[in-house]
Amino acid sequence: MDFGIMKRILIGTALLATTFLAACGYSDFFASDDYPASSTVEPASFSHIPHAEKVLFIDPEADHQLGERDLLRLLYGRTLVSRSVDETSAVQYSYFSRDGLLAINPRPGRLVLGQWRIEDSKLCYDLSDDEFCSSLYRTAAKIDRTHLLYFARDESPIRPTVFLEDTQVGDTIPVERLPQTL
Repeated sequence: MDFGIMKRILIGTALLATTFLAACGYSDFFASDDYPASSTVEPASFSHIPHAEKVLFIDPEADHQLGERDLLRLLYGRTLVSRSVDETSAVQYSYFSRDGLLAINPRPGRLVLGQWRIEDSKLCYDLSDDEFCSSLYRTAAKIDRTHLLYFARDESPIRPTVFLEDTQVGDTIPVERLPQTL
């Protein structure tokens, strides 16, 4: 076989494989600015479920840890609205920029900046003095045909830290919640 023909076959196969992997979400080589969100990881608004009762749906043995692709689809260029398990009145906004910048607004008047990355199917935060990772879980139980999504730190037994309330495209942290010095 001629070397030129073999070279063309190899280049064609490589391009085909790259296109296939990009279409499946395994490559950011062709990542667009509007990373598509998967409906399998999109949390619904759970305002009709009392926040204190959400913990009752947690089953560490049956709940499913979501992978890197699901995390990327959920976070990439989006703002997550979450509610702390311990502080039920605390609503937190977290913006995950496409370039790895993280802006967390844990309460009105406070803004924490850092970096985010996905490592070993975990969301890792690098906040000035603190670095930690959390895993995203989906409850096995369904509430109104929808799963709850929650983050839990890597410890045993699994204990949720925040429940996801909503996802919004772009940086949608309300201006009135930001510090006055910005």
